[in-house]
Amino acid sequence: MIDARDDHEDGAPSPGLAGGEASGSAGSGEGVGEDSGDISSDTASFVSDDLTPSGEASEGAVELDLFGKPPPEGKRNWAHRRAEPRALALLWTVFLLLATVGTFVSAGTDGLMSVESYRYAARGLLTVIMVGATLLWPVVRLSQSLPSEGGVRGSAKDVFVVVFPAQAILWPQALLARWPIEVMAGSVALLTAWSVLVGAGLAWALGAREPGMRRLPARVATGWALAFVGLGLAGPGWWLVSSWMGGGVAASADGVRLSWMASPWTGQLELVRDRSWSGRSAWASSGHWWAIGGVMVVGLAGWVGAWMRGVGSRGAGSGNDGDGVVPGARAA
Repeated sequence: MIDARDDHEDGAPSPGLAGGEASGSAGSGEGVGEDSGDISSDTASFVSDDLTPSGEASEGAVELDLFGKPPPEGKRNWAHRRAEPRALALLWTVFLLLATVGTFVSAGTDGLMSVESYRYAARGLLTVIMVGATLLWPVVRLSQSLPSEGGVRGSAKDVFVVVFPAQAILWPQALLARWPIEVMAGSVALLTAWSVLVGAGLAWALGAREPGMRRLPARVATGWALAFVGLGLAGPGWWLVSSWMGGGVAASADGVRLSWMASPWTGQLELVRDRSWSGRSAWASSGHWWAIGGVMVVGLAGWVGAWMRGVGSRGAGSGNDGDGVVPGARAA
């Protein structure tokens, strides 16, 4: 026995062991081959289809979500669900939250929050929201890569993201600041109108691109950013010029300062301006609504023009595909 064990340790297995192992492995091999033939073939297929020789996922691999659901038709992964406008929605919500907290903090600095002190802070809140919607949003978009779905569709999504969350801030002011409900309806309409106009500008800016362009040139983006700044300063500039030349601020027959309504940054201040001398805290007159309607008409006309230009560029084969996709651009 000692000799046999020594021979086995030296690498020469005993005939009994060799025969037993061979027969056992042969029997088990048949069972494994029969039971796991499908599994092995599926595994090989998975490796060949989804993995490269280095072990990384191939470009053609289909990504499944948490519940095993494949992406929509025409997409091989869920990257479109992780991209814009979700990041914008998050940042915009945080911006609105911080602006609201700042309003309550500033209104209660003296330890007593009265309606008058809150109205003063609420006017600042409405102005901050308008600055965010008409300046911060377009500047952020101009500094990013171009949306793969085109400027019109990407900007249209942004308009909804900007307008709808703000409803939760604007409508409660009718109760908190005790402004008439029609005034808050005008405030919401004013935000919507200017957002539509700014979105039309973004649709034009982000749609002006060449084949293979990933982002706007710096000079083009800067020019559009200055245009949005000028849009906000137009009303105050008109007000300053009219005050300097005429010795006062011109107003319409119903007391509406049209120069204030010509700017998104001062339009809300005009709409909720103190009118306690009239027996009402504020009012939304026909002049306000005409001004809001004028902004909306200009914005809608801009959208129509941007859409028609996009259709014409696709028909001319400018490098965009049928959905306005730019090769190599980010998903939006």
